Amino acid sequence: MPTEKKIANVAELKDLVERSTIMIGAEYRGLTVKEITALRAQLRDAGVEARVVKNKLFRIAATQAGVETAGEVADGPSLVIFGFGDIVAPSKAVSDYQKGAKNAFVPKKVFMDGAISDGKIVADLASLPSREELIGKLVGAFVSPVQKLAVLLNDSIQSFARLAEARAVQLEGAGGGAGETAQSAVAVAEAPDTEPTAAAAESPSAEEAAPAPEAAPAEGGGGEAAEEST
Repeated sequence: MPTEKKIANVAELKDLVERSTIMIGAEYRGLTVKEITALRAQLRDAGVEARVVKNKLFRIAATQAGVETAGEVADGPSLVIFGFGDIVAPSKAVSDYQKGAKNAFVPKKVFMDGAISDGKIVADLASLPSREELIGKLVGAFVSPVQKLAVLLNDSIQSFARLAEARAVQLEGAGGGAGETAQSAVAVAEAPDTEPTAAAAESPSAEEAAPAPEAAPAEGGGGEAAEEST
C-alpha cells in the first residue's frame, strides 16, 4: 500500500512534469550534501527546480502526467532538473554549474518535445541564444529600418519646409514690388494737370487765332451816304 508521503511525492512530481518544457536527468553520485545544496540554489536562481527522485515514483508521476516516455530520464540514482518555458535557460544554468564546479555532476538524459535525447545535448542548447536574446535581435532587425525611414522622412519634411518658407519669402518680395509699381501708375493717372505743356503754351488760343467779324451796315445808312456823295 502506498503511503501518504509517497502519494504526495508522486502528486508533486506529476505537477512538475506537467509544467516542464525540458527535464534533465543528471548523475549526482559523488557530490557532497553541500555541493548538492549549492547546485539546487544556483538552479533555483535561474528559475529551475532540481529534485533527487526515486525512479519508480517518478515514472508513475510521468505516466499520470500523460508523458510516460519522460520517466526514462530517471536512469539510476538521478537528480531530475525541471525547466519551464525557455529550454535554453535551464541548459545554460546546468552547463554553467558543470563548468564551474568540476565535480561528478553530469547530465545523462534529456526529455523535451516528447522525446528522449542524450545528456550531451545540454551543452549544445546552452550555446544557443536565449528567448529574450532572440526577441531582442528580432526587434532590433525590425526597428533599425524603421528608425532609418523615420530619419529620412524627418529630413525630407524639414527640407521641404525650408524650401516652402524660402519660396514664400520670395513670392512676398515679388508681390510687394508689383504692388508698389501699380500704385505709382494709378497715382500718376489720377493727378490733375497743374501746368500746361510747352507746346500748349506756345500755340495761340482759338479766340486769338480767329479774325474779328466785319460790322454789318445799319439800315438806311446807305441812302444818306449816297445823298452826300451827290
